[in-house]
Amino acid sequence: MAKNKDGLCILFPDLNKEDCNIIESYINKIPILSLSPIIDASVNTITFDNYKGGYLAAQHLKELGYDNIGIISGDDTVFEAFQRKNGFMDYLRSNNMKCQWEFKGDYSLESGNKAFIDFQSSKVSNIGIFGVNDYMCFGFMKLALLSGINIPEKLSIIGFDNTPFCNNTIPELSSISTNFIELGERALSSLEKSFINYNKTELFTNLVPVELIERSSTRDLKN
Repeated sequence: MAKNKDGLCILFPDLNKEDCNIIESYINKIPILSLSPIIDASVNTITFDNYKGGYLAAQHLKELGYDNIGIISGDDTVFEAFQRKNGFMDYLRSNNMKCQWEFKGDYSLESGNKAFIDFQSSKVSNIGIFGVNDYMCFGFMKLALLSGINIPEKLSIIGFDNTPFCNNTIPELSSISTNFIELGERALSSLEKSFINYNKTELFTNLVPVELIERSSTRDLKN
């Protein structure tokens, strides 16, 4: 396809309106597919079910027996971070649970460090925490380890994306898994169909399922 066809796949979660306007100017020229959710964009989208991932994280913490719940959220202007947080918060609300602690990060290791410093000052204990991406969890866990806080004895933490390093942290990080192989296969299949029957008026959003991978950063309080 790359030798004979022109098309565009975008995997860039924090596009601004100006970026979207530029992309949309090509809609009538070539098939365009976004692999990240974009607010108010006239672009076909295949992306992960970020909302369901946040929902699964909250559900898991409840099932482990946690009443104290916290979140390391992301930039709310980044739609996928907004969806992950919303899924998490909606589960809490539907089960009459409250979020006792929140820190707004930026997906970086450094903001995970800052989240831990803020967490220490909050004096909240025996808590289950959801980080909307793995890297912020890694930063949080590093400072927790250096401060002598045992995970998961003192707190449980769940990330998002199931990056390869999840298996190499101490403890190994529980995370919401995103299957990029399936995302890529669906994207190429969609583009191939677009070349055969390119309909510019029928927009779609296709969600790739996510799943929780439980590791040793979370523990069951009931056992």
